[in-house]
Amino acid sequence: MIHEAIDSHDSTEYLGDMGEFFAPASTDMVDGLMGRYNAMRRRVEEVAALFDGDRKGVINYFIQGNRKHDNTRYSSLSAENIFIEEGAIAALNAEYWVRALKMTDVLDFMPQTRRSEWWEQINEMKTLTSLRKP
Repeated sequence: MIHEAIDSHDSTEYLGDMGEFFAPASTDMVDGLMGRYNAMRRRVEEVAALFDGDRKGVINYFIQGNRKHDNTRYSSLSAENIFIEEGAIAALNAEYWVRALKMTDVLDFMPQTRRSEWWEQINEMKTLTSLRKP
């Protein structure tokens, strides 16, 4: 469609305006931009390689543990906050408390109020800071 419009009018009219349309750019600026792009691309590839395979599951702990909790269905997570260790450990602890409780019959012998308290702590990721053996 653009070619048809150019062909139907005097082509020198359009070519004369093209020079004023494109701002001159230094090749150093373009080279610098491409250099920064290539450096950032290498970093992205390095991070992707770092979390390849089994390590991908670890990212879920960072996302779950560092997500802002609010009353909406959706939550936001900024790049600055995603890799905060404390949040990831809290999500990891909560998941493994659930696993431990499901493996045992502890909940069966617990009063309902206490059981509700435990589930609330697990859901809010306010469980112990570490499940490591002393």
